[in-house]
Amino acid sequence: FEKVITLYPTVGSDSGQPIGNFRGRSRSIRLNNIHLFLEYRMNAFKSIHFSIFSFIWSQFQMLNEIISLSKQHNVSVVRGYCPFLTGLYSVIVGKCCSVPITLRIGANYDLMYKNSGLMVYKKIFKNYKVAKKVANFVFRNSDCVSAVNLNNKEYCLANGANPDKTHVVRYGNMIDPQHFEPPSERGLLDADCVDFINRPVAICVGRLTKVKYPEDVLLATQVATRSIPNLLTVIVGTGDMELELVELSKDLEIQDNILFMGKRDQNFLARLYPHANVYLSPLAGRTMVEAALAGVPLIAYDYEWQKEIVKDTVTGLLVPFRDYEKMGQDIIRLLSNPELASKLGLNARKNTLKLMDKSTIKEIEISLYDSLIELRA
Repeated sequence: FEKVITLYPTVGSDSGQPIGNFRGRSRSIRLNNIHLFLEYRMNAFKSIHFSIFSFIWSQFQMLNEIISLSKQHNVSVVRGYCPFLTGLYSVIVGKCCSVPITLRIGANYDLMYKNSGLMVYKKIFKNYKVAKKVANFVFRNSDCVSAVNLNNKEYCLANGANPDKTHVVRYGNMIDPQHFEPPSERGLLDADCVDFINRPVAICVGRLTKVKYPEDVLLATQVATRSIPNLLTVIVGTGDMELELVELSKDLEIQDNILFMGKRDQNFLARLYPHANVYLSPLAGRTMVEAALAGVPLIAYDYEWQKEIVKDTVTGLLVPFRDYEKMGQDIIRLLSNPELASKLGLNARKNTLKLMDKSTIKEIEISLYDSLIELRA
C-alpha cells in the first residue's frame, strides 16, 4: 500500500494506561512516510470516570474525522481487528466511503467469555448478548474475514460470517525473523540467566492475565517438583495478575522454582527458548509458535486453536483443559525421557516452519487484498 492509516479509538479505556501527556481529543504519530498512526481519547471530556454520553460524543466526532480523512486519501480498503468496536467502525467507514471491509480475527471470543466470563469493551456493550449482536452485524457486512487459525475461523462462521468470504491467514509473517533461525545459531544467554545452569527448565511466555490461565503453570510446576525438586519454571511477561502469581508461588512453596523475568524483547526471547526443556501453554498464541520454532517440546491444553500446532505425541503433548495435574505429570514425563522430548521438539520446529511459512502467508494475504481492490473497482 502507498499509505496506511491506523486508528486507535479508545485511549484511556484501560485503567492502567498512562494518558497524562495526552493533550486534546486526539494525536497523530507518523511512523514513516507511509504509515500514519492516530489515537483518540475514549471520553470527549477530561475525566477519569467513564461516561457513555462522553464516549458517544467523542466517537461520533472521531468517526466524522476518519470518514473525511479516508475520502481525502481515497482509501482502498478498511480493516478491523475485532468484530466489536473496531469492526463496527470499519463497517461504518467502509459503507460511508463505499470501500470494501475486511476483518482480522485473532481470538475465539465465545470461548473466552464461556470459560473466563471476560468480554472486550465491557464498559461499552455492558453484556455479552449485546456484543454478540454487534459481532453478527459486523460479520454479515464484511467483504472478507481473515482468521488466524481454524478455531477462530469456526468462531467467525458461527457468528454470521459468510463461508465464501472467510479464510485462514496465519500470523507467520508477524513472527520476528530471529525465531526462524536455527536454534543453535542464536547466541548466548544474558548474564541474568545464571539460574539456568544445571537445572531443568520449563518456560511460559505471555500476558499474565485471567484469559491466559497463568496460575495453572504454577500449579503444574508444584506437581512436577514432587519428582523434580530442582525444576525451574521461567515466566516471561507482565499483566494484571503478576503480583497475585508471585504470592501464589509463595503459598505453593515453589518460589525457588519460579523465575519471573518480566517483559523482554524478541532478541532475548529468541536466545532464551532453545535453553528450555519444555514449553508450557495453558493458552498461547504467537509465543507458542516461537517456542516450536526453537525446537522446544510443547505441553499445551487441548483448548482453542492449540491442537493445530500441538499434535499429541508428535510435536508435543496435549492436556485436557485446566488439568494442571496432568500438565505437571507431562513435565515429569518429558524431563525423564530426553529422547522423546528431542523428537517432539524437532517435529515441532519442522511442522511450524511449514505451517507459518512467511512467503506462503504473504501470497494468500496479497491475493485477498487484490480481490478486495478489484471488488471496489
